[in-house]
Amino acid sequence: MASSTGLDAAIKAAMGGNISGALSTIQTQSLANKNKIIGTLGAAFVGKMIAKGFGRQQLAKLGPLVIRA
Repeated sequence: MASSTGLDAAIKAAMGGNISGALSTIQTQSLANKNKIIGTLGAAFVGKMIAKGFGRQQLAKLGPLVIRA
């Protein structure tokens, strides 16, 4: 996620006193890589749902739908 948002370059710019440039870098990189960021967050959400369900033999629950192992 940090590389997708250009966080390393933004921190370097902010440490150099260029706060505006740092925020601009984060905004530009986030918009350019939004599909990658959304995919990462989606995969993390699904992984969390699956891991949460292992203890109770339920893989996922979304509203009234339940997926059991």
